[in-house]
Amino acid sequence: QVVAAAVELGLVDAIANGERDARALARATNTNEPSLHRLLSAMVTLGLCKQDDDDHFSLTATGALLRKDTPESLAAWATLSGTRFLEQWGRLAESVRTGQSIRKRSEAHDDFSRLDEDAQAAQLFNQAMVNLTTPIALDVVQAVDFSTARCVMDVGGGYGQLLCSVLAANPDVQG
Repeated sequence: QVVAAAVELGLVDAIANGERDARALARATNTNEPSLHRLLSAMVTLGLCKQDDDDHFSLTATGALLRKDTPESLAAWATLSGTRFLEQWGRLAESVRTGQSIRKRSEAHDDFSRLDEDAQAAQLFNQAMVNLTTPIALDVVQAVDFSTARCVMDVGGGYGQLLCSVLAANPDVQG
């Protein structure tokens, strides 16, 4: 929740943009300064940022992964996990007891068809899938020999990030 809140509030981006002390960060994110300071302290504990002796905060390499403006961003994944997935994981014991997924029990289906009806949820889900795929796409392309393939299909969530990487490295393959 600390990670999701930091992303949702724009706190990570505010720190990355040069705001450093809690007062300036509270103004930049339109938040309550004492509450924001507690969130910042939690971020320090999680290794997402550092706090210096002058009570200024800076992002760590891990915290920088939560910036929204970088190709290696995990911001959408953090938001998806801290909002839409949180309730489902909170009902894990129920799923284990019944043998049914929470989606099936609460939404009457066990697939991603609900994303067809909720454009905002679909955009967040697909961007989160891109966030998770981008760091490994090059490794997949290097590890798998696609030279004998004529056509490759990327089946899963997202905007086809893995397929784009495969096709870029293998111009004779269709996707």
